[in-house]
Amino acid sequence: MLTLIIRAILIYLLVLLVFRLMGKRQIGQMQPFELVLTLIIADLATIPMPESSIPTLNGIVPLITLVVVHFFLTFFSKRSNKISQIVSGHPIVIINPDGVDYQALGQLDITVEDVFEAIRGQGYFKLEEVQYAIMETNGVVNVLPKSAFSPATVSDLHLSTQENTIPYIIISEVKL
Repeated sequence: MLTLIIRAILIYLLVLLVFRLMGKRQIGQMQPFELVLTLIIADLATIPMPESSIPTLNGIVPLITLVVVHFFLTFFSKRSNKISQIVSGHPIVIINPDGVDYQALGQLDITVEDVFEAIRGQGYFKLEEVQYAIMETNGVVNVLPKSAFSPATVSDLHLSTQENTIPYIIISEVKL
């Protein structure tokens, strides 16, 4: 029993370290290769944990191997646009001034309903309000609205403002 507890703690700490090395991202912000890596790591980590007949090293070596592969993929993706496009893909315009690009939707294997859901999520409820919509490589749709539907900014209104500053916490906990 103590062996299982130690194995679980060891693998947990290793997986925690692996994810810290990968960087901070939410599931929705991950590139496809990062999501695949996350799923494989989760699966690999559970194999040696409950099975005392499987050496712990059989779980640790593949995890470390995947971290090294991830490091090299990331390294080469940063150095080469071609490799980056192969690994992560590239943004695709799904709405342009002519309307919905059905060829792009077919390429992405999404429906018009998916597009409308995404642009509603950005605060635009009519296609007429959208100049461009772009499907990013992480699956997020960003919208560039037509000028008439863009939110007004302080500079549009010719107002003077003070620069924002970062607030500092002076007192974080008070005990009475």
